[in-house]
Amino acid sequence: MNVFQKIENKLEFIYSNYFISLIIICSISLALRIYFTRFEFPLESQDAFLYLLQAQQIAIGNFYELPNNIGWQIFLSIFFSFFNFENNFGYMQITRIVSIGIGIAAIPLVYFIGRKFLDKKFSLLAASFFAFDPNLIENSIFGITESLFIFCSLVTIFFILEGKFKHFMIAGIFSGLAFDIRLNGIVLLFVSLSSIFFVKSTSKQKIKKILLILVMFILAASPFFILDYQNDSNPIGSIFEIQNSINQNIPSNADPSQIDLKFQDKLFIAITEEIKHIFRIIIPFLALFVPFGIISFISKIEFKEKIIILTIIFSLIVAIPQYFLSVEYRNLFLILPMFSIISAVGIQYFIKNKKNQNLFLLFMIIGIIFLSGNMLRERNDVNLELLEEKEEFGIFVGNSYEGKILGDLYTQIAHNLPNAKINNEGLVSNENLSLVGFGPPSKSIDDLMVFSKENKITYLVIDDKFEKRSPEFVNVYFNEKKYDFLNQVFNSVDEGYENLHVKIFKIDYDKLE
Repeated sequence: MNVFQKIENKLEFIYSNYFISLIIICSISLALRIYFTRFEFPLESQDAFLYLLQAQQIAIGNFYELPNNIGWQIFLSIFFSFFNFENNFGYMQITRIVSIGIGIAAIPLVYFIGRKFLDKKFSLLAASFFAFDPNLIENSIFGITESLFIFCSLVTIFFILEGKFKHFMIAGIFSGLAFDIRLNGIVLLFVSLSSIFFVKSTSKQKIKKILLILVMFILAASPFFILDYQNDSNPIGSIFEIQNSINQNIPSNADPSQIDLKFQDKLFIAITEEIKHIFRIIIPFLALFVPFGIISFISKIEFKEKIIILTIIFSLIVAIPQYFLSVEYRNLFLILPMFSIISAVGIQYFIKNKKNQNLFLLFMIIGIIFLSGNMLRERNDVNLELLEEKEEFGIFVGNSYEGKILGDLYTQIAHNLPNAKINNEGLVSNENLSLVGFGPPSKSIDDLMVFSKENKITYLVIDDKFEKRSPEFVNVYFNEKKYDFLNQVFNSVDEGYENLHVKIFKIDYDKLE
């Protein structure tokens, strides 16, 4: 027996003991997440801080003025209720730990779903694709909704694939939970209902399954419907208002040229952005293997293949209206575990029964880890001194100003605002200060001033970076003398900041008129 054969035999033993293999995969994935988490800084995501405040509100039993999808916030509030930190920084760490933990807990689910299609060793490869995906690792570090959403979605898909009557009940529950976390959880309801028609059964049995799924879905998603009724006097009002939202709202990263577009133009932009993001999220390694996997996947389409394909198709369809409102690639994250499994199916198809396949899989998993780590390192390569100065600035503003602030560095000001809460306008605020963020895209300084006056904005925070939503901002920074109605009250350069370049202007509405 040669050396390669001995290595193959040892690897075969390790792969066959999936429990140990999964512990190793989960441990390495956890190590990557911990290593790239900047625990010394507050949460980096604006959304994460809003969810944190909402979770604190829920923890004390206050459900007033909450958004409809609060599944993640409810989950967080359970953990928050055990602690009583003096400031929000402690709750930020809890948010990170919970998000990372749920992200790790989802890894075995990909393995067990993969086992419906793959041998043990290739199911471990599918779990590795998922565990070391840099997009999902980064997202779990941010402390936002996707970790729990993907976990609930994978539980739903696993029980759909089990296919028995009692399993449809669990699928209905977790599809409802996924919907209560993110609106695109409706995908899981569509997949659950569609799966009934892929299995031979009587019409009576199909009706029973449909009713079971719908009842379990509604019960699990009841917080959404209750809050929708509380906010709009209609338990499903927000669903039917999506069309109005599409017509009225503008994505947060839109530019002024997209303000007055027709519906078909917005649709084209939404679909274009979605296609770009599909390629964005399958880089670096899924892009290589998904095409081969799809070829082998569709060569023999049975019940389980139909479920995975439907999940991808429904996810892409449901994401389109989301792209009208929020151009974020996390709208597509549900397809990543599906692509992980499809990629592993393709690799199994081409190398099964080949010599030294165990060694090949080992090198492939090691390569995935290094590719992921390198991409995370590049994304994590930031100026730490600049981050520190941003935090110092946020602390200064939160403790020094009164009124309403609009503009740059919203996140740093928000999570450093003492006694921050969400007020009845939906703004992060305390007794002295309210934060508006950027507002809608503005074609000119006049548009910006109209919005500012309508919303009673007191100060503009403007840095030296170009912002496509309000391109006039950077002109104000460098040519402030042109705008006599804006009085500079702070300049970071004058205050000794070495990396951060930001100014604060107070709006003089008398001069504006």
